[in-house]
Amino acid sequence: MLQEFVVKAKRRVKEKDTIAIRIFRNVVKNKDENKPKAYDSYQYEEYSKTVASLYNISPKLSKRKILKPFRFVLENQDTTEYGVRYIPLILKETITDHYHTDKPSQDKAILKASKVSGIEQLRFSDLLDIVYDNTDMYGEQTIVSGKTFVLPFAKGGLALYNYYFVDSVKAADSIWTYQLAFVPKSKSDLLFLGRAWIQDSSYAIKKIEISIDKRSNLNFINDYMLKQTFVEEKNVGWFLQEEERSSNVAFTKRKKSKSIRLYRYQSKNDIKLNQPIIDTIFNPSNPTIIKDYRRRTDSFWVAERHDTLSKVENNVYFLIDSLKNTKFYKRISKVGSFFSSGHYRFNKVDLGNLYQLVSWNDVEGVRLRLNFRSNWRLREWVNFKTYAAIGTKDKKFKFGVEVNSKLPDKKNKAHSIGISYKDDYQRFSLEPNALEYDHIVNTLLRRRNIPDLVYVRNASIYYARTWIPNFSTNLSFNYKKYITVPGKIEFVKTQADSTVVRHNSFDIFSPQLIISATPGAKFLQTGNRKIFLKGNLPRFTLSYTGSFKGFISDFSFHKLDLLIEEKLNSPIGRTLMQLQASKLFGSAPYPLLFIHPGNQSLLVQYKRFNMMNEAEFAADQQISFYLEHHFDGFFFNKIPLWKKLGLREVFFTKMAFSSLDKNKVTFSDLPHHIQGLNGFYAEIGFGIESIAKLLRVDFNWRLTQKNKPDTKRFRVTFTISPNF
Repeated sequence: MLQEFVVKAKRRVKEKDTIAIRIFRNVVKNKDENKPKAYDSYQYEEYSKTVASLYNISPKLSKRKILKPFRFVLENQDTTEYGVRYIPLILKETITDHYHTDKPSQDKAILKASKVSGIEQLRFSDLLDIVYDNTDMYGEQTIVSGKTFVLPFAKGGLALYNYYFVDSVKAADSIWTYQLAFVPKSKSDLLFLGRAWIQDSSYAIKKIEISIDKRSNLNFINDYMLKQTFVEEKNVGWFLQEEERSSNVAFTKRKKSKSIRLYRYQSKNDIKLNQPIIDTIFNPSNPTIIKDYRRRTDSFWVAERHDTLSKVENNVYFLIDSLKNTKFYKRISKVGSFFSSGHYRFNKVDLGNLYQLVSWNDVEGVRLRLNFRSNWRLREWVNFKTYAAIGTKDKKFKFGVEVNSKLPDKKNKAHSIGISYKDDYQRFSLEPNALEYDHIVNTLLRRRNIPDLVYVRNASIYYARTWIPNFSTNLSFNYKKYITVPGKIEFVKTQADSTVVRHNSFDIFSPQLIISATPGAKFLQTGNRKIFLKGNLPRFTLSYTGSFKGFISDFSFHKLDLLIEEKLNSPIGRTLMQLQASKLFGSAPYPLLFIHPGNQSLLVQYKRFNMMNEAEFAADQQISFYLEHHFDGFFFNKIPLWKKLGLREVFFTKMAFSSLDKNKVTFSDLPHHIQGLNGFYAEIGFGIESIAKLLRVDFNWRLTQKNKPDTKRFRVTFTISPNF
C-alpha cells in the first residue's frame, strides 16, 4: 500500500580553484625564480632609521605638574594618520654599504655613517636592530618576538589561510598586477593577515603588507606591521628595495592603552645584481667601519638620507640631548638604574649590590656584602670590580677583586686580558653564569641548607680573544686552594686498616682553555657583559682543564667538557635543547668532579635538574640531555573559552647517564649525601606559562631513584617569566 519514493545521496561538489587560489599556487610555483637571494652577487647602499616613541598619549600629558621638568620634550608631539598622538624619544640613523658573493660565500658590511640621539645608555636602538629578524616573504615561516609565524605564501598556506582576489590593475607596459588579500582561518593562531600585489607574468611579489590579529596568542605586542616593496632589474630579477616595520609594546591589548611604538625603516639604493665585486672589498684587513662615522655633518645627512625626517623627528636630536643634561632626569636615571642593576652610580664607580647586601646561610649566619665596580665612564678600556663581605656567625672577612682591560687591535678583533683574586666561600656545583649563592633570591627561596659550600682562595689570569665573528677563545691559568669548612665540607680519607686521615686543604694549579662557537649568533653588548640573544645554528662550547702534580698542584688530571645548545622554531612552538658531556682522566678530589646540578629552591631552573637534590650525584664521566618545548598555546587555543585566558603549555624532560670510578677519588671519601649515579636518571614535567602574562608554574615528576631518602617524587616550581 506504500507509494514509491526515491532517496538520493547529496552530490559531493569538488571544490574548484578560485582566482585567488590560482594566484597563490603560481606564486609558490615560481618562488625559486623570484627569490631576492637567488643571485651570484649583489651590492647596495642601505639607509636605516630606527625610532622609539611613547604612543597613544593624552594631549593633556604635558600639562601635568609632576611632569613639568619634561614639558619641553612632551610638547614635541606628532599624530598618525589615524589621529593617535605619539612622542619620539629615541632616534638612530645609519648608512651602510653591503656586499655579497655566492661562490665563494662572502659577506661584508661597511658602516659609513651613524647618528644616535635620545637615551643611548639603554642601548634600546641596538636591541631593536638585533631583535628584528629578517623576513623572506617567499619563505615558509618567520620569527616575531621569538614566536614562529607561518608566512602567507608557505607551501601549506591553503590549510591555514583564506585567500581573496581583491583587485587588478593594468600598467602602461600592459602587464597586470593582482591584489590578493589573506586572513587566518583561526584567529588565535600565530598567523598574519594582509595584502599582496602580484605581477601577472612572473607571479613575483611587488609589494606586501602584513599585520597580526589582536586575538592571536602573543603578549605585549599590539598593531604589528611589516611592509616590503620589491624592485625588478630587467633580465636579472627582483630585489627587496624598501621595508617598514612597526609594533606597539604594551601590557594590555586595549585600543587606547599607553605603549612604546617601535618603528624601523630601511631603504636600499644603487642595487647591483650579478655584477663583479672588487676582491679587495672582502680583504679582512679592510675596515668595516669608516673613520669618523659618528661625526658626519648635518649637510651630509640631508644629502645622503634616503628619506626625510619629520619636524618632530628632527627635534629629537636637540630635545632629548637637552633633557639628559637636566638635574631631574639625572636623578630619575640614577634611581631607575639602582633598582634595575642593584648598583648606585656615582661619578666613576658604582656602589651595591642591593640584592647582595644582606643574605643568610647556615655557615656564615647573616652575611653582609658591599660591592664596588667601575661604570661606563671608565669601562671603555679598563674595568674593575671588588667586594668585601663578613658573616655574623663565622666572623671571617671575605673579599674579591677583578681587573680586566681591552687591548687595541687594528683588525677589529676584540681581545682582553684580566686578573682576579677571591678569598671567599664558593659552591662547587654552581654553573659559572648562575646567580651567586648570596643573592637575595636564592636566599629567600632556598628550602634547605647549602650542601656544597667550600672555602676557596682563587687567583687567576686570563686572555680572551674573538678570532672571527662568533668564534672566541679564553685561556686562563688558575690557582685554587680548597679549605675545609668544619662540620660542613671536610676532606677525610678512611684507610684500609680503618684509620682516618684528615686533610685541612689541597692545592690545584690548572690551565684552562675554553673554545666557543656560535654560528649566526647575535649579541647585545651591555657594559662589559655580552648577552646572547639568538643563533641560527647550535652553540658549541668546548673546554679543557688540566693539572700537573708537583707543579703547585697536589694532583694530576685532565678534564674535557662539551656543551651544545640549540633552539629550533616550528609552527607548533619552539624547542630548547642542551647536550652536555664530561670526562675526567686521572684522579681528583670530589669538588673537582662533575656534580650533577640539582635544584632545591622553589624556582624553575632550566639548566638544573628540578627533582634532583643539590650535590646528590657526582661523576667522572657523564652525558646529560635537557629538552624543553614551548607549544605557545597550540593546544590551549583550540579549547573554547579556555583560549581567552591566553595560557601556553610547556613540556620538558631531563636525563643523565653517568658513572663514578671510586679509584679516581683517592684524596678523600665522598660525603654521605654525595654518591655516584652509576646509571640512568630521568625526570619529566609539564608547565603552564603566560599566567597573567608574567607567571610560569611547572609540575615535575621524578622517574628514577624514587625510593632514596630525602627525595620527592613530585613537586611544583614557579618563576616570573614575562615573554612575548
